Amino acid sequence: SWSGNSTALRYKIIRKKGLFHETLVRDVIFKEPIDSIRTLMFENGDSAVLRGYSIRESYVALTIDSQDVNISLKSKKRNTIERRLK
Repeated sequence: SWSGNSTALRYKIIRKKGLFHETLVRDVIFKEPIDSIRTLMFENGDSAVLRGYSIRESYVALTIDSQDVNISLKSKKRNTIERRLK
């Protein structure tokens, strides 16, 4: 899925769980808009390598270009409150 709010498209990676979807990571940015994605490597809970394909058509030829993206799937703790019992 994607969000087109700015000039660069931002994608997110989800995992299907029956009727629901779990978001693994947000704001994945490719250099250009892509047509399809292929998973090259996926280590559960650690990292993933994705290849995005884009197709350009002209009167002369059909060109397929690809881009690789390395993604860390480790959760980033933001705005957490730590409670310590004394």
